[in-house]
Amino acid sequence: MLRYFTSRELSLKFNLNLAKWKRWSRAFLPPDPLGGLQSGYARQYSIDQAFCVYLGGVLVSELKFTLPEAGQILDDLKSWLGAAGIYLNAKSDQNLIDRQLKPIRECLILVGVIKKAEEDRQRFCYAMSGELSAQPAELEPETRAPLQIVKYPISVLPALARDNPWTHLRVLNMTNILAEFVSALGIDRGFYPAELFPK
Repeated sequence: MLRYFTSRELSLKFNLNLAKWKRWSRAFLPPDPLGGLQSGYARQYSIDQAFCVYLGGVLVSELKFTLPEAGQILDDLKSWLGAAGIYLNAKSDQNLIDRQLKPIRECLILVGVIKKAEEDRQRFCYAMSGELSAQPAELEPETRAPLQIVKYPISVLPALARDNPWTHLRVLNMTNILAEFVSALGIDRGFYPAELFPK
């Protein structure tokens, strides 16, 4: 059964100021189509929507990105996170599935800034470092192939990332972020692929 949460519930579970949660929600989610139709309506968040706001909040509060920068990073990474099973309802990146880069556990995402001399604006590029296994977690440990350490560029601008230096590197520890999210909401970890959580 799908679970939904209100802003007040989520701000309490994450020990956040309600106004801050709502500000992040407005920045990282599209407008709620039901919000203007009913007076006193409290927005309901799916687990994916709650995670989107929570992850955006981590980018802002812990990694010190601005709200627009965090929104851009979420947009850039959504397809990849969907393919990794972190956003369960996101459109998956078929390229990644074809390359068998799923499932992934102990996942770190490096976020770098690239600014070409002839351009005024900066762009973000990304790389993933972590462990992956091509076999289901249900198999007994002795029958599973060893996990491999992988480093994989997930940049949306691969040529730019290859040909220009990265600066201001910051690290998103997706395993820890997801574990904290799941723990705060009291979600059964079986909701997410087991490989996302270290043994």
